[in-house]
Amino acid sequence: MMKTKTQIGLLLALAFFLFCQQQLAAQLNTSDSLKSLISNMKGSDLANLYLDLGERLYLETGEPDSILYYSKLSLQESIRIGDKKNQLYAHKYLSGGYAMAAEHEESYNHLDTALILARELKDQYSIADIYNKFGYNYQLENRSEDAITVYIEAAQIFETIGRWEGLALAYHNISGLLNSVERPKEAKLYVEKMILLLDKINDPPTEVSTLSFIASSYSQYGIDDPIYLDSAEFYALKGLKIGEENHYYNICGEMYCALGSIETVRKNFEKSEMYFHKALTYPQLKEVVLYSVYQGLHRCYYNTNELHLAEMYLDSMADLPITFGYESYRVDYLRDKYALFRKKGNYFEALTTLESLKELEDSIFNADRTARISELELQYNSIKNESTINNTPVTF
Repeated sequence: MMKTKTQIGLLLALAFFLFCQQQLAAQLNTSDSLKSLISNMKGSDLANLYLDLGERLYLETGEPDSILYYSKLSLQESIRIGDKKNQLYAHKYLSGGYAMAAEHEESYNHLDTALILARELKDQYSIADIYNKFGYNYQLENRSEDAITVYIEAAQIFETIGRWEGLALAYHNISGLLNSVERPKEAKLYVEKMILLLDKINDPPTEVSTLSFIASSYSQYGIDDPIYLDSAEFYALKGLKIGEENHYYNICGEMYCALGSIETVRKNFEKSEMYFHKALTYPQLKEVVLYSVYQGLHRCYYNTNELHLAEMYLDSMADLPITFGYESYRVDYLRDKYALFRKKGNYFEALTTLESLKELEDSIFNADRTARISELELQYNSIKNESTINNTPVTF
C-alpha cells in the first residue's frame, strides 16, 4: 500500500514524536512540516498513507487511538474522491480500532458498512477479513459459537483464494477460541496448521504474530511433554528478531513472555524472571501483553515461594481481564488466585475465590455450547484433506 518510502519515513518519525507527547491532534493543525508533507500527496495515495501511518503507529505503541485518528482521515479523503475501495479499508481499520477501545457498537457499525462495500466490490479477501473481525468482537462478548462460525467461514474463503496470511490469522483465532473453551486437542491441530503456513507468509506483522502464538502454544504443551520446549524457544527467538527489526514492541513483549514461560516450565526461575522483566522494558505494552507479563511473574514467584511478590503481581493482573475482554483470562486469574490463597493457608479466601471460579466456568464451559463448538470445528475439518497434518510436534 505504501507509495513513497522517503516521505512516509519522515512523516512517520514526526507523527510518532507528536503522538508520544499526547498532542498529536492539536499539533497536526499547527505543524508546518507535517502540513507540507501531507500537501504533497492527495487522493488515493493520501488515503493509503493515512492507513499505513495509523497501522505502523499502532504496531509501535499498541494504542488504538492512532488507528482511529488516521483511519478517520483516510475515510474522509476516500469519500471526498469517491474511492470505495479505500473507504472499505478505512471502515475495516476503524472497526478494529473501536473493538480494541471496547466501543463495540461503533465497531459493528463500521463492520456492517465494510461488508456492504466488500460485497459490492466482490472483494473476497475483505469479506473473509471482516468475518475475522466479527469473530473478534463476538469473542469479546463471550459469544463463542458465533465467533467460531465466522472464523471458519473466513478460513474457507482465505484457503479458496490462496491468501495465506489471512488463513494463518483465522487458524490463530480458531485455536485461541478452542483453547478458551478448553478443547486443547482441537486447538493444537490449528497450531500445527499454522506452522505449515509459515513459509508462505510474506507479511512481517502476520508472520511475527503467528510465531508468537506458536511459541506460546508450544511452551504450554511443554508442561506435559518437554520435547516441545526447544521448538517453542526456536519460534520465540525467530519472532523476537523480526519484532526488534521492525520495532513491533508489543510482539517483542509477547516473545519475552513466551521465553519466560519456557524457562518457568524448565524450572529455571531466575532466567524466567529476567525474561519477564525484559518484556516490561518495552514502551506502551497493550493490556493483554501486560497481563501475560504479570501472570508470568506471579507464577515464577509462586514457584519459588516468594508469595508476597506472587501476590503483588496477582493484584496487578486483577483488573486487566475485565478491561480487555476475554472471560478466559478471568478464569486464569481466578485459578491463580485460588492456588495462591491455598498455598498461603487463607482457606476462607480460597473458598470464596473457588465459588467465583466455578460460577464463571459454568457460564463459559457450558456443555451444550462446547459440544456445538466442537461440532462446527469437526464439520470444517471433515471436508478437508488432513493427510499432511498430524499431531507430531515440529522440533529442531
